[in-house]
Amino acid sequence: MNNLTQSGKLIWISEPQTIGENKKVTFTVSFDAGNFEKKAAFDLWNDKCDLLKSFAIGDSLDVDFNIDSRSYKGKDGGVKVFTNLRAWRITPAEKQVAQEAPIQPQKSDDLPF
Repeated sequence: MNNLTQSGKLIWISEPQTIGENKKVTFTVSFDAGNFEKKAAFDLWNDKCDLLKSFAIGDSLDVDFNIDSRSYKGKDGGVKVFTNLRAWRITPAEKQVAQEAPIQPQKSDDLPF
């Protein structure tokens, strides 16, 4: 699964973290899923960390992301799997503007029929 998009409201941004030579920022978006509000945490890495600079908490946005999973053997010998949502583009959410049909003037005829 690649190139997925999620729309929602920005509710949290982490402080930048340095992991080895890499920089990482995590942010959370809330969105409606039927009758329930859901939340998803996305990661931005290195040069993508700057994508959030033009957004503030409460902004509506669209996040394009890929799912990234990694596995490793734990100390107990069992396999551990981590799944991350790796964002690669963030844009302001496109607002749905209801367009009303223009009001047409009614023609009036003096004829009763």
